[in-house]
Amino acid sequence: MTLILAALLSAACGSAQSPDSVTPYPLPFGDTASSVYSVTVNGVSVPVSNSRDVSYAHFAFTGTARVVVTLSQPATSYRLSPVAAALSPEASGSVIRWTLTRPRKMILHHVNNLSEKLCVLADPPEEAPPRPGYPGFLLLR
Repeated sequence: MTLILAALLSAACGSAQSPDSVTPYPLPFGDTASSVYSVTVNGVSVPVSNSRDVSYAHFAFTGTARVVVTLSQPATSYRLSPVAAALSPEASGSVIRWTLTRPRKMILHHVNNLSEKLCVLADPPEEAPPRPGYPGFLLLR
């Protein structure tokens, strides 16, 4: 009975959210997609934008985020910063993966001899995001 009541209250308050949810953010206007990196988080594709020698993957998540970066070539060397985060990335072929348990900003760099870095921006979910119909809401397509 308690579980049913908790579920009803959660649904009524609009806070029912999967323990492991991912919200990818779209490519910024005018940016192109990276030809070096592709990213998935918990199996959800996250767009990777490129601007000169830096690429960005931006998403929000709850719970645990299993980040998988696929390169355009096998990964023979790389660094994930900040090192102090102790994320323990693993590489296999052209894939580098690690797990996040909290939001953070990271940089995958010194990948082989590539000059392009990958910034991974993992945010908490936005609280009370604007919805279509709200004043000031503008949907760009």
